[in-house]
Amino acid sequence: MRILHFDNLSKFPQIKHFVGTRHDKSNLSDYVTVKQVHGDNVLVVKSSSVGEVKADAMITNQRGIGLVIRVADCVPIMFYDPTKNAIGIAHAGWRGTLKKIVAKTVAKMRDEFETNPEDLVIGIGPSICVKHYEVDEAVLFGAKGHFDLRAANKIQLEKLGVKNIEIMPYCTYERTDLFYSYRREGKKGMITTGILITG
Repeated sequence: MRILHFDNLSKFPQIKHFVGTRHDKSNLSDYVTVKQVHGDNVLVVKSSSVGEVKADAMITNQRGIGLVIRVADCVPIMFYDPTKNAIGIAHAGWRGTLKKIVAKTVAKMRDEFETNPEDLVIGIGPSICVKHYEVDEAVLFGAKGHFDLRAANKIQLEKLGVKNIEIMPYCTYERTDLFYSYRREGKKGMITTGILITG
């Protein structure tokens, strides 16, 4: 398996998307990347040249400009507004999740493109699963324990009124045959996840 796709996003011929694996050799020349810093900055992409911008989410309504993030246990999240034909992508580790990166991405799409959260189609990609993701007291407000990245981001989206959310079931920690896992392997590599408006 080289790349994966979301069923809900695959219903729209006006976009292309992919979730890469460690075997993916896709050409990313049409895609924009940023320097991910585990923050909450959402970049509005208006051209294919963004320079060395620090951000953990991007949005655009420009045809032919793809958005890519790279992850190795953090959760990749794709956004598509079929009404306004606008896309977004976010990288959410525990820091970005607590900073509400997905909510801020939705808010930026609303400000820039007049997106209604109820129209959004969301894909939440492979990430480390809760049983393998132990975090310290600072993350869980005084109690050491396990953190569910996918569920936490899904809840944030649902609170905004988003209904169409698909979650890929893969755990990156358990499936190192397909994905990279920072917790399990260290700095071995990262998978790429991307979305592009084609029509």
